Parts: sequence; C-alpha cells; structure tokens
Amino acid sequence: MDFGLYILAFISLIIFALSFKAIRKASGLVLIVLGIMFSLTGLGMIFGIPMIFVGALFLFL
Repeated sequence: MDFGLYILAFISLIIFALSFKAIRKASGLVLIVLGIMFSLTGLGMIFGIPMIFVGALFLFL
C-alpha cells in the first residue's frame, strides 16, 4: 500500500478532530499529562516539554 496516503489521511484526521472544541480540549489535557509523565526521565524531557507546550496550546485555544 501507499505509505504517503496513510500519512495524509492521518494528518487530515488530526486537523478534522482539532476543529471540534471538546476533542481539542481533551487532547490538550492528555498531552499535558503525558508530557509530565515523560518529563520525569532525563531522555523523556526532549519529548515531554514540547508535549506540555502543545497540550497547553490546544487546551487554551
């Protein structure tokens, strides 16, 4: 199958889901919680801190 088509479908699904306020708020809260959990390890801070920032952006938009 075409891998690029799957990536395009995934990105369009994310954009479609973020257009709804309730889904955007819930995904923002999940990203904040996961970012905090990832930040507890040293290597996880590389992924955790950007997840917290993106989650806060989604939560307060």
